[in-house]
Amino acid sequence: MKPYRVLEALLVCVLLPIGAAYLHWTSDFPLMPTKICLLVVALLLLWRDPQFDRRNLFRPEAVAAGWKRILGRFLILAAILGLIFAIRRPAPPFQFPRQHPGAWFSFVIFAPVVPAYPEEFLFRAFFFHRYGPLLPRPWMRIAASAAVFSLAHLYLANLWAVTLAFVGGLLFAETYERSRSAALASLEHGIWAAYLFTIGLGPFFYPGLR
Repeated sequence: MKPYRVLEALLVCVLLPIGAAYLHWTSDFPLMPTKICLLVVALLLLWRDPQFDRRNLFRPEAVAAGWKRILGRFLILAAILGLIFAIRRPAPPFQFPRQHPGAWFSFVIFAPVVPAYPEEFLFRAFFFHRYGPLLPRPWMRIAASAAVFSLAHLYLANLWAVTLAFVGGLLFAETYERSRSAALASLEHGIWAAYLFTIGLGPFFYPGLR
């Protein structure tokens, strides 16, 4: 089973995102159907796996215990990123809230649900359960999850998206490793997504905002 699982991990976590990015660059290959299919397959595999602890999908007690920690970490790192953004000015500041206030407000409210929760289910709950046994140490699981999350943003073809996805992936994976709560990781993911789209980095993740 282990050699097969290693091959599966390489196919799903490395070759699939690189191949999808290449097709998207060269032929405008639509990625959303691929993402939906991958999400459905992952959900079915976990739901039918008796060894998967379904409490990992939510764990409200972990959310109640961990939200202050992720908020404190966010405030510190957000200040650092905001300073970098102010110095580098890679995009017009606050473009999304200024030009589309209604859409921006809706995104801020619902970011922990969509897009954050489906991605945290896939890159944390599914990844840790399915491929975590191949990585015996917590830091290995955290780093691998972040790397796969970063590769999933390769199709955007910009260094900001890939780099921030890796750094964010480290944070979200560490939260999931500590709490085993996809909901808590999604809350942290949603806070960061709302912040990035607010200060002006949204176009790097969603080119339609340009």
